[in-house]
Amino acid sequence: ERKACCRCAQHTTAYLRCMECGMNFCRQCLGLEKGALWDISFSCPACLIESSKWPSGEEERVREEMELVQSALQTLGHLLKPSTWLRYHRHVGEFLRWCEERRMMCFPVTTLRDAWGVARFFEWLRAKKGASWAYIAHYKDALRSLCWARGLTDPWEAFPFLHDIGEGLKKRSRATPVRKEGASATMITVLLRFWEDSEKAYRAQGKHERADQVLRHQVSVILGFFAMKRKSEIFLAADGRLGLRVGHVAVVPGSHVRLFVAAQKNDPYNDGDMVPLAWVTQSGVRIGKTVQQYLQRLYDSGVQLTDALICKTGWTNGRYVGFVAPAAGKSFMPDDC
Repeated sequence: ERKACCRCAQHTTAYLRCMECGMNFCRQCLGLEKGALWDISFSCPACLIESSKWPSGEEERVREEMELVQSALQTLGHLLKPSTWLRYHRHVGEFLRWCEERRMMCFPVTTLRDAWGVARFFEWLRAKKGASWAYIAHYKDALRSLCWARGLTDPWEAFPFLHDIGEGLKKRSRATPVRKEGASATMITVLLRFWEDSEKAYRAQGKHERADQVLRHQVSVILGFFAMKRKSEIFLAADGRLGLRVGHVAVVPGSHVRLFVAAQKNDPYNDGDMVPLAWVTQSGVRIGKTVQQYLQRLYDSGVQLTDALICKTGWTNGRYVGFVAPAAGKSFMPDDC
């Protein structure tokens, strides 16, 4: 249902209703992210500072106090990502359905009976669904967070035996450790050659969109394996801090590819890292030609230097998703190459 914001009068479904005055506020007016979830115990800045009780002539101080409260709301809004809150809501919803099937209600967790309901639910997850403790812990975090959001005592503090239940589940659901086998250079080489042949076959069949997707896979693996970069350092993050942009890659034909990593998880000062890649590896992987061809396809699609190097969704209808139409006469080579 759409409601009108009391500030901007815009009708939106992404509104928050103040629990004290009953007025609706859109997230944009509050400075919160579009997907921020704050529908539990939300109070608007005016109600929090009780602006109606301030004497006349104090308008400037009231404005300053409201700005401080709004800034505090934005700080709390960044505590958890919207996707995390949505996952918490799904987990608690599953717990509520489980309780409903057994004709009981154990949320919010405020009594000893409710706490034992949580313990039974965790045992059901382990016994019936084969869940590991790492999986069950997501439900624990969801229950704790939503109880906290409603101003209730942390169930794991109010009922310490829940902590003991968790420690016991860790031991009972502990799986036999299995050593992970990493991908070898031979495996990567075979995979890249297969993709290279597949791309050529798709081009010959006129399936350029599919060929571009395969080309994107090649570049992703090349940067992850030969440049030894994490996935979060390759794909551009929502806040733009981590990830590669088109302008971060420079190609020197026949010589090498120069990759600039502006930020890394283990680089708190964002000094950046310059990574040179050979034009052709000893195993015969043609890094330079693949990256060069990929950049050419990006620029043909109208991508700018500040855009993400690798778009997770790839091409659609012959163009890169989310970007403008091809720009005429644009070179694939950055100016400083």
